[in-house]
Amino acid sequence: MLTGGAIAADWSWEWVFYLPGLSALSWTIAWFYVTAESPSTHPTISVEE
Repeated sequence: MLTGGAIAADWSWEWVFYLPGLSALSWTIAWFYVTAESPSTHPTISVEE
């Protein structure tokens, strides 16, 4: 992580782990909200597609 040293210097070393964890959690929540199990169950894909 390129910014780990700056984060540890400004805040504390724990935040070097908290920030990637929070971004991964945000990405996971967004992923489950946006994706679907198959194209037939996706809410924005029409039958014609």
